[in-house]
Amino acid sequence: MKKMSIFFIWSKNTMSPDQRQKSKILSGYFLTQNKTIKILKSLVAIGIYINPICAAAQTPTNVSNSKYYAYYQGYTPKASSPPPFWRNVSSITISNSVLSVNNGLAVWDNAGTYGQGIISESMGYAMILAALYNDQATFNGLSATVQAGLNTATGLFPWYWYCTAGSSCSGQTAYYAVDTNSAGDGDINIALAYVYADQATNSSVYSWTNPTAATYKQMAQAYIAAIRKNDFSTTDTNTANNYILADGAAQAASTFQSNTWHPDYSDIRAYQLFQLYDTGNTAFWENAISYTQAAWQSVFYFGAADTRTMSGATGTINASLYNTKLSNPTYSSLQASLYYYQTSFSRNANQYNSDSDRLPVRIENYLRASDNVSAQSLPILQAIAGGNLDALGASFTSAGNYISSVVNITSPWYNSGGYIQNFISAGLLLYALDPNLSTYYSNSNSVANYLNKAFGTNGTNGTINDDLNNNGAYNASLSLWNLTVPDQGETPLQTYMRQLNTNSATSSGTTLTYTYDDNGESANTTSLQSPLMSAQITALSSKTLPLAVKTVSLYITLEALPSHRGASPVAISVTRPGGVPFMVYSSQRVAPDSQGLVNLGVLQVPNNAGLPLGASPKGTWRVSLQSTSGKPIKIKTAILTFNK
Repeated sequence: MKKMSIFFIWSKNTMSPDQRQKSKILSGYFLTQNKTIKILKSLVAIGIYINPICAAAQTPTNVSNSKYYAYYQGYTPKASSPPPFWRNVSSITISNSVLSVNNGLAVWDNAGTYGQGIISESMGYAMILAALYNDQATFNGLSATVQAGLNTATGLFPWYWYCTAGSSCSGQTAYYAVDTNSAGDGDINIALAYVYADQATNSSVYSWTNPTAATYKQMAQAYIAAIRKNDFSTTDTNTANNYILADGAAQAASTFQSNTWHPDYSDIRAYQLFQLYDTGNTAFWENAISYTQAAWQSVFYFGAADTRTMSGATGTINASLYNTKLSNPTYSSLQASLYYYQTSFSRNANQYNSDSDRLPVRIENYLRASDNVSAQSLPILQAIAGGNLDALGASFTSAGNYISSVVNITSPWYNSGGYIQNFISAGLLLYALDPNLSTYYSNSNSVANYLNKAFGTNGTNGTINDDLNNNGAYNASLSLWNLTVPDQGETPLQTYMRQLNTNSATSSGTTLTYTYDDNGESANTTSLQSPLMSAQITALSSKTLPLAVKTVSLYITLEALPSHRGASPVAISVTRPGGVPFMVYSSQRVAPDSQGLVNLGVLQVPNNAGLPLGASPKGTWRVSLQSTSGKPIKIKTAILTFNK
């Protein structure tokens, strides 16, 4: 069954930032205060948002102005005393093929999943940092190793490498792929690094010169396409699962029924950026963003509208009843959905650790991007990050301003203390420096001040270990990436990437134009000034959309004003383009919950209600609500779904 969903999501322009941040929504889609249109590959989604603001890119400053430039200067292999985790690479072996590498570089990890070795995740971190800190020679050395080591079957870099000579790898330059499978997190990091490198060629950033064999853009395009084809399942019987990043190519091929899901492998800001390079598949990446957001929402507390009970129990979890503010690394038997309350999974552990600490940098890159925060957008994602901040901050302060590498995912979020783990605390600092999250954790400023002092003036001269003398790259790499994202650590490229507009949209006055489908068609919508009781959307296409509609459903939630939260009869009507009545629903009594919300769920409508088979649902649709008792009640969320 193919579906096209038209989303009506609105609120008053007069809301304050705090009110917008606390606004509630029970839909699997996220309420925002800007306006865009999204067409998904199997779900054609048209979303209404209000007041888009696209920030123009500003002239970046010098890379040395980053607070943590000295940290990177000690991190790079060009340092006077390079960290011991750097390796020179002269040859690599994959599937019995020995390939030479010219001036290859790699980073070593002493504590990978299966022990020490070269791990793709840290390779990606090192490449990202080299791009961010304008170190093209180091980037090219790492890229040489990656390009030589691509698995020809998938186009992806194997996740685990070891020295060919045997147990002692000191001074060795020849490595082989112990496992030719990829890792989803490492692949996202590597692809993102190539995107960063391509943007670094911009004259307003670093003016990097492209390699001769292939440009950074070409390498980004190839790697992103390989991720889409291999790190996402194409055969899962649950279509939603096909848009959730798998742990690797082998896991994607065998689906989530027999493999785990890492929530923090997914990177929705990366998915936005990937659309600039995988231009024929923007619908896929929009779909991946939507399903990932809903999957995150199924796990995490998402704000005032989330009335679920917090639980860190292991085993099968009912996502409609339970949530948590902090997550363990993996879940089994994922069954994703566009709606968080229909998602199901089993939790495998109840502790947050190094295998679940990627979320801060991934979600904050998204929240800080001008695409997403210019109009106080996405309060649910902010609430998820705020919940993380609340849990980690409380754990930190209750342990006497210490945080170890393992934190319980339920209150009081116990950690053993005694030291401050750098990559955990760098993620906590990143959250604490986000002013939009302070409403979720009142102690965020004091935590930020304490950690800023503990990291020192440049990340290397404080009381927190910088791990530059460690024979493993993971700790320093993830720590430094977290530190580079907030304003105080931004490099010119980080600033540029934060301000980079990934939408095909341009806004002028009340009109927004957005290229929304694989055929390059455009839809135009006019700015929505929604009455309390109704909303509308206008979607005009250059040709009839190829959709034969058989059934239509309406998912709707309502909200009563605080002073009138008693039971009330309501009538809901839908008119299709041309003002033709399409659906009428009457309820004798709706009773708001303690927060004033009413979830009427999905109202099914047979096609005989008026839309001809084969017709396109383009045009202006209006969903209207009437409280027949006169009590003030308004539409909170309405989603029309056209089923083929």
